[in-house]
Amino acid sequence: MIYSVLFLILTFFNGSILFLILGMDFIALIFLLIYLGAVAVLFVFVVMMIPQKESTSIRYPYLFLTLPIFLVSIYNLVGLGLF
Repeated sequence: MIYSVLFLILTFFNGSILFLILGMDFIALIFLLIYLGAVAVLFVFVVMMIPQKESTSIRYPYLFLTLPIFLVSIYNLVGLGLF
């Protein structure tokens, strides 16, 4: 369940990068401050407060996706000249 919140944070970050590409620097900064600074952190705290029961399935089913997503994000930033 925490992975869905982490991917939501990644989606907000990528949305902010799209605003930067369009030249809307202020909107991108506000997007990061409001959504990543308040909403996403609130979601993380709510998810962490919900009691989780142990499951017998794989503990980290989407862990293998984090590195490729991070590398693709960096590749896009370098390709656009933002990083």
